[in-house]
Amino acid sequence: MHRPRLVDILIPCKPFVDGKRRLSPVLSAPQREELCRAMLARTLDIVRALDHRQLAVISDDPDVQAVALRHGATAITDEGHGLNAALNEGRARFRQKGNDTSLLVLPIDLPDLDRDVLRMAVAADGDVVIACDGREDGTNLLLLSGAARDLAFSFGPGSYQRHCAAARVAGFAVTTLRDPRLSFDIDQPQDYAVWTARISN
Repeated sequence: MHRPRLVDILIPCKPFVDGKRRLSPVLSAPQREELCRAMLARTLDIVRALDHRQLAVISDDPDVQAVALRHGATAITDEGHGLNAALNEGRARFRQKGNDTSLLVLPIDLPDLDRDVLRMAVAADGDVVIACDGREDGTNLLLLSGAARDLAFSFGPGSYQRHCAAARVAGFAVTTLRDPRLSFDIDQPQDYAVWTARISN
């Protein structure tokens, strides 16, 4: 494991009113909106501890952008062409200031994320460092270094395997992180139940 890299950080975020719709069986729309707002603020507080050059939140929601600005991040407008296209736009914006840093993509729904595990991830060996979700389906953290910074984004169902496969085809060294602080995300009602039961004890 190396010393932590200097990183550019991209955090995609849906509009608060649209976030976490899968939790509708257990949370009302205002509750889901408040949860998303709190998760974004918490994630921004954590990532600011990293040695970073640029930090941006990608969203088309003015409320999301306002939270980003209050927490010292840049707001990049999502033009509505999908998550991977939005991340490409963010990466292109960052490239205007140089391409000599690693690129970290991080969602907001990791309730166990902390500064220690994030520093560990950023210091991990590998051109491509990936934290998969607990089902080894989704990508909960993606770190691209060196030439791998231009790896095609493939977020969505099955993204973990697609990111790994694309990286290996391109000849990049891949490291998978399976730390529970990174693998547990709040996506389904059962995830929310596990999390709330834990924090209430």
